[in-house]
Amino acid sequence: MGWMLNLYPVLDARGFTAVFPWANENFSSYLRKESFWLSNPERVNEIFLNIFGIKLNADNLASLSRSFQSDYEKKNALKAFSWDSLVISDPDKSTLYLCGNIRIYSQDIIDLMRNHKITIMHEPYQFDYQKVNNQLSENINHIKPRDDLFNRERQFIESVSGSRPPLALHIRRGDYFNWQGGIHYHDDNFWIDEAKKFIRSGYAVWVFSNDLSPELESALTQVGCIISRGTFEVDFVRLMLMKEIYGPSSTFSALAKNISNSLIPGYCNLSFYPPKG
Repeated sequence: MGWMLNLYPVLDARGFTAVFPWANENFSSYLRKESFWLSNPERVNEIFLNIFGIKLNADNLASLSRSFQSDYEKKNALKAFSWDSLVISDPDKSTLYLCGNIRIYSQDIIDLMRNHKITIMHEPYQFDYQKVNNQLSENINHIKPRDDLFNRERQFIESVSGSRPPLALHIRRGDYFNWQGGIHYHDDNFWIDEAKKFIRSGYAVWVFSNDLSPELESALTQVGCIISRGTFEVDFVRLMLMKEIYGPSSTFSALAKNISNSLIPGYCNLSFYPPKG
């Protein structure tokens, strides 16, 4: 989502046509149909098929991306993924391949894109973006949730929370245990104590996490938390519908808050816990 938010103004301001197969295949239940990221011009699909002899879809694009990477690694006697960025031009196919840490808005890159029929951008999306000229609200329009999804989850949050204001604990585990030396990782007791504190203050405490241990989930449930177990898009929208969000530094919760306040101005507040140490 952050990649989509940042890349949109770079492409739109320069008049580029874009197709994001993964979004078309996986995000139609979340994105609004007018989103830039659900565009799928037939002529782009035809160009891709004519050049590579395969359909333009997420799986084929991933395989093609890996072939660009692998060819580069073999040519330069490198181990797999032991590179920082790739800018590869294939004049025979009029194709440009971009991957990794690239200043995507630089005039050199833009000129390269204009001089090729097709540009493939693939993960890891570590692009360096210029500060966007478009208003943030305009960019967010293209990653807002569908109205039916938003309204359905809003009714669900209200029905479960009742008269209590909904508050989210966004529990990040996984790579947070080691990321930046673990300064944003909090143990089970921390989360249980936070949940108790907010429940005593009259909040309906919702827990969002993709890495809850059975023990922590049980403990949080026992003190009165509501565990959200939706799909990615459902949990993302539910996070937008919280009056308060608490958790470690996270682009996921920050983006949810920004989208929320574009839909209901001033509704959602976000507080990051300070790093330990």
